[in-house]
Amino acid sequence: MAGSNCWPSKGKIMKFKSMVVCSVALALAAGMLAAPAANAQDTTTDTKTVSLVPFKDPWLSSKPRWWDIENRQFNGFLNNNPTFVYKQGQATITYQTNPKDSYGNPLPYFVGEVKAVGLKPNFWYQVKLIGKPTLGEPGKAAWGAFGDDVTNERIGYAARWWCDTAHGTATNFDDAHFEDFHKYSPTDAERHNMYGYLYMSGFLTDEYGNYSGPVNSSRSYHVTWKGSQNGPKDVYIGAWKLFSKSGYGYGSPFQSKFSTSLYYEYERGYSSNVVPRYSDSIRLPAGDYHCRLLLLEESFHNNANTYPNGGYWQGVLASEDFSYGTDGKFLSPDTNVENDVRFTIGAYSGPATPALLSAVTGSRKVILSWTASETASSYTIWRARAGYDYSILKTGVTGTSYTDTNVTNGVTYSYRVVAVDRIGESFPSNEVIATPSR
Repeated sequence: MAGSNCWPSKGKIMKFKSMVVCSVALALAAGMLAAPAANAQDTTTDTKTVSLVPFKDPWLSSKPRWWDIENRQFNGFLNNNPTFVYKQGQATITYQTNPKDSYGNPLPYFVGEVKAVGLKPNFWYQVKLIGKPTLGEPGKAAWGAFGDDVTNERIGYAARWWCDTAHGTATNFDDAHFEDFHKYSPTDAERHNMYGYLYMSGFLTDEYGNYSGPVNSSRSYHVTWKGSQNGPKDVYIGAWKLFSKSGYGYGSPFQSKFSTSLYYEYERGYSSNVVPRYSDSIRLPAGDYHCRLLLLEESFHNNANTYPNGGYWQGVLASEDFSYGTDGKFLSPDTNVENDVRFTIGAYSGPATPALLSAVTGSRKVILSWTASETASSYTIWRARAGYDYSILKTGVTGTSYTDTNVTNGVTYSYRVVAVDRIGESFPSNEVIATPSR
């Protein structure tokens, strides 16, 4: 059969799957839409709420930010209080313990909602999942029996690594660094303090420092950029004109004349030895997760020395933190399991595979029809000519039929259809062959 041996290998199919981004998935990644609400088909709707606590960032280079997204000076006082400080209860995270979509399909990522009150006004905060390594440098944060190296590695291999060990200002460390200096470190004294973590989305507070909205880890981001900056702008988040009618945090009211646009930069894509990474999507491996949630002040690459008020990516609130001695050193990890972020990622293979029913030919056209896949938001048509490999003919088809008019009479074509949902793709349908003629 013409083209029957030209379909890409499963590895190529999976790589292609990861590159399909429907508009709903992109909006979810940008924190603009909530995950679908559970319905009668969803058998697991359990959620858990954790109150975030002040986080003492062990990274020595971190600095607090005192500018909003416009680089407008935040004075550090609120309602006549002399100094702004982060407090327990200012932010909570409510998340699904068994993430599923509205059809009951397991979702391969974290799904939750952040609510914040009284944070810094007109600020952009990063929301991250962060691992709990059992081991670390002496005197640094190591969770011991209260940690989870499996989760730490799943997150790190799927997204990125952070190393609290002094490296100047370097913060980007690859899988090899983790394995050489943490996982397979010859001695505890030489072991670097490394976390797997995933910047999954962010949010902008209002003039009172409040925010409420969804987050999920279906995308892995590196940083956030402003439109005025020179940097990779992979996902447009939005544009805002800032204002403060009350003067909260500024001392006097103001109204911006110009909008500030924000963009996500994808985490740099590359292949690891555990989980395939791509620049536009991420799936956490199936299994149980035991980790933390962290809020970070976005610094927009301000130089901490030149712009001391611009901050330097300081972690400020977390689902749990260590206790400290009077000398500021770590004493012990949080042992209250109610503060842990725990969820289970189920196995998910994509939407149901459609059945390609027919290929009706005419002069210079082939009319395809197929069965509907219940959870699909669109379909992708693949086509091959005799002796050639399959390639994508059309993406984003929303019905269950398609007319191919880019054909030549007398030439034989092979077709397959792939269903696409907001998580990924189905396996390809059966093959149908057609030869248009006059």
